[in-house]
Amino acid sequence: MVLIVKLIAIALVIYGIVLVLRPEVLKKALGFVKEGNNYYVAGVIKAGLGLILVLAGGACSIPGVIRVLGALMFIGGVVTFVLKKETVMKLIEYWDKKPVNHIKMAGIFTVFIGVLIAAAA
Repeated sequence: MVLIVKLIAIALVIYGIVLVLRPEVLKKALGFVKEGNNYYVAGVIKAGLGLILVLAGGACSIPGVIRVLGALMFIGGVVTFVLKKETVMKLIEYWDKKPVNHIKMAGIFTVFIGVLIAAAA
């Protein structure tokens, strides 16, 4: 289970680095999510990864950190299904209109969360 948590952490770090170096990747991802009901795919992935972190937290060296971050991720994914489509689209548009510097800061934050998960695993 710890290996899965570390793989999730590595994926987050890589994604964060990509956002810092090539912020247009987020714009492309948001373009995909805006099409049809693809935002549900993002919600399922986010909720699934969060659930994995919550369940695997007990095997980690600092389970509280892993479980809290997993719970936040799971709730974020589930909220996708609770909110109306218009509200989700407004949130996507909000991030789509952000300047490049904000996207880079989000990438740095994502790297930080990935490192935190890796250290707590």
